[in-house]
Amino acid sequence: MRGRNISCRLALVLFLLLTIARGAGAAPGDGKNVTLASRAMMGPALAVRLVANHLYAGAGGVLLIGDDQTSRILGRIYTPGVVRDILIQQNLAYVADGKAGLRVIDVTNPSAPFEAGSFILKSGGEASDISISGNYLYLAYGNKGLRVLDITRPYGPVEVGSYLPAGGTVLGVSCAGPYAYIVLQSGKLVVLDITNPAAPLLAGSYQTPGTGEDVEVSGGYAYVAGGASGLRVINIANPASPFEEGFYDTAGNAEGVQVVFPYAYVADANGGMSIIDVSLPQAPLKAGSAQYAVYARGVTIAGNVLYIADDWGGLKRYRLPSPAAPVPSGRYETGDDTDNVFVLGNYAYITNMHIGLRIIDITNPASPVEAGRYDTPGRAHGIYVIYPYAYVA
Repeated sequence: MRGRNISCRLALVLFLLLTIARGAGAAPGDGKNVTLASRAMMGPALAVRLVANHLYAGAGGVLLIGDDQTSRILGRIYTPGVVRDILIQQNLAYVADGKAGLRVIDVTNPSAPFEAGSFILKSGGEASDISISGNYLYLAYGNKGLRVLDITRPYGPVEVGSYLPAGGTVLGVSCAGPYAYIVLQSGKLVVLDITNPAAPLLAGSYQTPGTGEDVEVSGGYAYVAGGASGLRVINIANPASPFEEGFYDTAGNAEGVQVVFPYAYVADANGGMSIIDVSLPQAPLKAGSAQYAVYARGVTIAGNVLYIADDWGGLKRYRLPSPAAPVPSGRYETGDDTDNVFVLGNYAYITNMHIGLRIIDITNPASPVEAGRYDTPGRAHGIYVIYPYAYVA
């Protein structure tokens, strides 16, 4: 049998429909005249949450559920988009799924999660961050602004309001009291009065000097992950007139932040994970960092355990014997950038830039299984197979 060399970014197994669907538009993550039959691998880790000893992580278009005590993956569910943020409430995982909007996943049985509801804007935009206040979910939706959803019936979220900042792309949101704090890609922090969730009103704003990637509100301050400008500490004691109290210029590109006072844990992309002492908001100081982080995208803390969503480095686990001194204690591999795939017989030979060669048994296209792997010393790009040898560039 002849092999087929296909250059791609994601290793997907597709079943091609022979009939043409009429009159139906495809939602983001769906195909036109093509149905996704299965996926052989996951993807880079971009989001992570740790709740009651259960780990919830986004790995490309997969929501993983793990047991923090045993370091075992309990279950998984594929989403139509890319998991950007996860918020757990009761037995539901609310997932900001990029172009596929909001997905509501029932995780009552961690080994068998299922999608219970969803919300998506057909007009575009990308969901990237979630905050919940009462019976309302606030969804950062990129160039479609902030969307407000009533989740009284969580299986059927209903949009009741929105806020569209002039010329702004909303990337982050955090609610506290009667206010929602949103951060725009331009670096502007916008304060909204959400006393009436159906009609958010502008209460105040502050323009930071960098970009805006994420925001968390804690104790009268909004902590903004400001990209190349690091961590910005904004005083919001008067929501109508916020101002910058202090900042710390991290080594990398600040993309995510979680605050457990007096520390702010910053996912600093190529700078790893930085721990900033914010006990004096006028003069934040670096108190520590996490070793072995490759490209930190997100961070979560529960008790004395910390996880980093480390892009193609997977999920990194750390113990916190003291808040500023994380100790590596494990990892989950989630997969990363697939560069090429070569199909021969019942096997797909996949090169992953940072992991090497992976061999997937596709005898059952609906349920591909990894049959073997080889970790090459460099970055694996090209692949050609003349059995029994695989030639990897």
